[in-house]
Amino acid sequence: MKTPLWFPQSFFARTLWLVLIVVLFSKALTLVYLMMNEDVLVDRQYSHGAALTLRAYWAADPEDRATIAEAAGLKPVPHEQVPATEQH
Repeated sequence: MKTPLWFPQSFFARTLWLVLIVVLFSKALTLVYLMMNEDVLVDRQYSHGAALTLRAYWAADPEDRATIAEAAGLKPVPHEQVPATEQH
């Protein structure tokens, strides 16, 4: 049986098409994954930013902490008002 004219005739061309199809399939799956998990990725980014802010707060000199807290919008909360599920 003879291959159609639109089908690549050389091994090199067939290999290029195969690689192109695999890469495009991979890109499509990555896009679907990112779209399905967008909220998780955004939450992780906010959590990372909050952790960096707290690390900067505690790493600073005690006299500079008030300035950092004011700039970052940090507010001290009494231990009794912290939810039970939160851990330091």
